[in-house]
Amino acid sequence: PEDRTDGPVLLADARRAAALHPGDRLSDLLLAAAEIKLGDLKVGESALDRRLKADPEDVEALMLMASARMKQADSAGADAAALRK
Repeated sequence: PEDRTDGPVLLADARRAAALHPGDRLSDLLLAAAEIKLGDLKVGESALDRRLKADPEDVEALMLMASARMKQADSAGADAAALRK
């Protein structure tokens, strides 16, 4: 079970940390992971796009992008299932 009370605090901390180091690989990955898990999927994908333009073979960025795409597909599947009911 997830403790959802810390999510907004963790997301805010990740955003603040990433803002202090724009363009930094680890800051971008931290922001992307936090956004994908707790915030805005599009913001997370945008941070990953920046990383993958800088290094198309960045394994961590590729893995996070795959995670984002799976979350997006899960959400689309849930929306489609709700429409069929």
